[in-house]
Amino acid sequence: MQTAVTRGCQGLKPLSARRSAARMPAFGSATSRRSSVQVFAKKGKGKTAFRQGSMPGQMEMIKREPPVPEVDPENAEIVLFVRVLKYKDPTLNMDVGPSLWMPVNLIKGNQVLNFLVEALKTDWGMRLYGRTLIWQIASGIYQDKAKVEKDLKKNVPQFANAASKDFEYAFKIRDKSVPKDWLKPENLTICPPPEDLAGTGVAQLKAFFSMDNLMSMFKAPEAPSSSAPAQQQ
Repeated sequence: MQTAVTRGCQGLKPLSARRSAARMPAFGSATSRRSSVQVFAKKGKGKTAFRQGSMPGQMEMIKREPPVPEVDPENAEIVLFVRVLKYKDPTLNMDVGPSLWMPVNLIKGNQVLNFLVEALKTDWGMRLYGRTLIWQIASGIYQDKAKVEKDLKKNVPQFANAASKDFEYAFKIRDKSVPKDWLKPENLTICPPPEDLAGTGVAQLKAFFSMDNLMSMFKAPEAPSSSAPAQQQ
């Protein structure tokens, strides 16, 4: 069940599985590899189906979920999600939204992403590598953006006329202690839009490990200047 992002991301470790609203990240990152994304929303049958919800313009997920993917003990796993911010409601004949979050794919990371996810367990690692991880995942998603949206429009009639700019993507690190919850839209990190992905994660890593940067990190603190005025008693 690998995708463009799958091959560029093999290995991520789970964070907490507490229910929380999707949070907008302050960072971004970029994958260099492609991955074809599989959409789990199917038209009336298949792995997951959707129907009109009780609220106008809202859709409900019918309990026809795909099988629980086997947990990868070696690599961390990331679940990708998508929703549509604005789409045409056939009953009301008007634009509504946003839709519910829908699982798009489960991906596994490579050695670099395993390192990034492991680093996020500390505050220092989160500040240093949070942006790079998000860029890695978001770039891989956007390489398959056209295909994902084409499949969604085909399988979910309500999205047939939705504009590309109205599709929003998010991801979460799978909590392996609760395998069956992999497709629940909890603890999501929203991907920045394509136009906000400036630079690459690889470039950031190279800059961090540059000799100048390492030298500055371990530079001894300067002694206070002898010309500084004496403190008054």
